[in-house]
Amino acid sequence: MSPHLEFVLLDPLGLVLLPAHDEYPPQYGSPVPPIPPKLMRRMLLSGIWQRYERGHIPTLEEAAVALAELPFVKTSMANIDDCALAKTIATSMSHARSPYSLRELPDMAKLLDNLRDQLNLKLVCTTNATREEMCMLQSRLPTAFARFDTIIISGEEGVGKTSQQFMQVALQKAGIRHAHHCMYLDACDMQSIVAARSVGMHAALIQPHQLIARINPFARRINLEELANLEALTPLIPQPHSTPQVGAVNTLCASFTTAIYVHIINSCNSPSNVMSQQHLHNKKFSENTCPQDSNPSLLTEKSMSDNANHHSAESPPRTLGI
Repeated sequence: MSPHLEFVLLDPLGLVLLPAHDEYPPQYGSPVPPIPPKLMRRMLLSGIWQRYERGHIPTLEEAAVALAELPFVKTSMANIDDCALAKTIATSMSHARSPYSLRELPDMAKLLDNLRDQLNLKLVCTTNATREEMCMLQSRLPTAFARFDTIIISGEEGVGKTSQQFMQVALQKAGIRHAHHCMYLDACDMQSIVAARSVGMHAALIQPHQLIARINPFARRINLEELANLEALTPLIPQPHSTPQVGAVNTLCASFTTAIYVHIINSCNSPSNVMSQQHLHNKKFSENTCPQDSNPSLLTEKSMSDNANHHSAESPPRTLGI
């Protein structure tokens, strides 16, 4: 049985709040930055920007000046005069990080409401942001951030969410005594997933509009459309005196224990039909699993051989341990 979950930690930026340039107020200028998206991402991943997010560089303008000195930035933006480059970077970064460029993803908002209101879990916001940025976000999107019992940002802690130290601080500030009672969710940041797992949390990648495609030793990929449904969420929280029903939510839905249960949600009450459909799903899952994504120490030779044979019709569903 999976441990009782009490807390869910997540970064709402990119998971709950997504860019929506069409809703950007015209009085704040054009939301479309003159900097190419790939260059923007590279600057956001640079050490300079990370120091800014952690509060080691006081202002956005100072960070922009430092970014303008990077060789790859100068080469990519050679058409812009050196004197204007830092200002262009600051303006583009300001637009990209502005709360006016964000909108709330309805399915994800529903998921968080279900976790908090129906399952009584405490929500903790963990994100890379400065104090100024977080104040603007809370002012512009009060409903989105009112869901969280605790908000922890890199600008106050001096370290980013990809570090083990940040996750330890998050546990302490949220009043979490047992890390294995926590679930960490992220949209794409594998380093944060690893950091969360390193302190004992459970962790999962939530990728909207994608089905489970492969196994990763550090994370579980979960279909957002399933998680947004409260019926599919309920099995995640063990009920002491309840028995799972075959049919509506059959499978122990992506249990947060040390195993992945490859599962389907089936509306038919026939156990044999449920079994046959799960074998079919296991077969498709095995075909889509990339060999390089499998950890030999986690998947035994026998289990990989069974997957290669796609299971016989008489064999029971097999779990893949991580």
